[in-house]
Amino acid sequence: MKKVILVILLISFVISIGVSCGLGVKDDISQSPETESPVASKTPVISPNTTTSPQPSQTVQEAPSATEKPLSDAEKQAAEYERIAQEALDNEHDHVWVFSHFQERHPHTAVYKCECGATGTFGENADYTMTIIGPSEKHPHYMVEECSICKNHFVNENLPTELKWVLAGYTPEHPHYGIVKCSQCEYSYINKAITAHGNDVCQLIVDGAEDSHPHNLIIKCNYPGCDYSYIEKNTTAEWELETDSENYGIAHPHFLYGLCSYEGCHHAEKTTMIADWTWDDGVCSICGGAKDVLYASAGEGVMVTGTVEIEYAGHLRIPDLIEFKPVEIIGVEAFFEKTLMTSVSIPDSVRIIEAHAFENCINLQLEPLEMCPVCKLPQELREEPECPLCGLFDEDHLNGHPIGNIGRNVEIVGESAFGNCTALESVHFGENIHELMDNAFSGCISLKRISFSGLIAPIIFPNTFEGLPPGVKLCVPVFAIGFEGPQWDLMEIIYYE
Repeated sequence: MKKVILVILLISFVISIGVSCGLGVKDDISQSPETESPVASKTPVISPNTTTSPQPSQTVQEAPSATEKPLSDAEKQAAEYERIAQEALDNEHDHVWVFSHFQERHPHTAVYKCECGATGTFGENADYTMTIIGPSEKHPHYMVEECSICKNHFVNENLPTELKWVLAGYTPEHPHYGIVKCSQCEYSYINKAITAHGNDVCQLIVDGAEDSHPHNLIIKCNYPGCDYSYIEKNTTAEWELETDSENYGIAHPHFLYGLCSYEGCHHAEKTTMIADWTWDDGVCSICGGAKDVLYASAGEGVMVTGTVEIEYAGHLRIPDLIEFKPVEIIGVEAFFEKTLMTSVSIPDSVRIIEAHAFENCINLQLEPLEMCPVCKLPQELREEPECPLCGLFDEDHLNGHPIGNIGRNVEIVGESAFGNCTALESVHFGENIHELMDNAFSGCISLKRISFSGLIAPIIFPNTFEGLPPGVKLCVPVFAIGFEGPQWDLMEIIYYE
């Protein structure tokens, strides 16, 4: 480190000399390259590896001769830098440690010194002995010992003299622990095994009934100056906690709260009984909390942010109401890479599906529509695929209408929301769809059918449907507009009335 400092200072010296020569010399006197610097000629040269003790630095000041040019401020500063750097090199050496003394504090750690003045401790302890010199003046039933090195005195409580302990009173606080005093000095301590109550010094008496819970008595100590008291339950009347199915706590699993049966008492407390509740479509029948999904408030509604189980598998039903508020948003990356999720039910309450919400869900399908938007028939009443929309599903007409209900009120599908959902076969959009962001369905290599209920095509981006297979059927109402352009033209468009 010191060598680095020297190099920096020498560079500063060279720069300072250059500045001085270029700006500070105003006369015509110049020195030849062979002329020795007046400063350098006075600086002693000491090897940085020397082991001799450093000598105090001396500054030699000589008046300049009549023929010498006075030093500029920059040259003086450079000479000072050089002197400091040389001192740093002179002081750089391997310390030679020699024992000096033991630290004063017990147990006397050894202190070593170097010729340069540096000191250090190395954890070595002195050999010392302790000599008993007599009883302690403050606490005479303990002996005092003297250290053979530092001569400091230490009280040794393991060397007591003959003493007696006497009961000197009781503490003010209940249960009035005994104060035990030394027979030889003022030393005392509290003995919790000795109590005023146990020695019949005080008694616990009734001090009235509790105001908020009148069937409980207040028991108070009658020892002078003691404020100790406690509540003794069920001492004035028989009572019990009465529960009902409506009196439950907010936190799931809804422990019931009991009300005191004593007339005029409003006391209530939590019991171990649990309210009668069930999961209704994935939400609690009492508090409305969701069973399978994580969520957060979003204005007047709720945003779904993920699943309770990290590795969620099978079908997921997203509730339309959570804590009695509508689920309006599926958040960013809410179900990102849920590869074990096979299908999802998106409720009609959802308005926005944010970016990457279902991206890389490689086994995902969308739950079928309960009723066809064209023929208005549920799947159990359909015997033949006569409906123009249902006719697109000839190979699967017994299983109902288009799979792919994305939610009839979805307005925006975010960037890569369904990107790389490689098993997804069908998507149906409601009348409110407004925008399909970039790469919203890119990489959906199994997608065969896309259908719309609205008459106006949504806004799409150059890569919204990038990577779709050829022959995708696009089913739209007969008077729909806006389904033209490079991406729409790649699909087989079918109009229905």
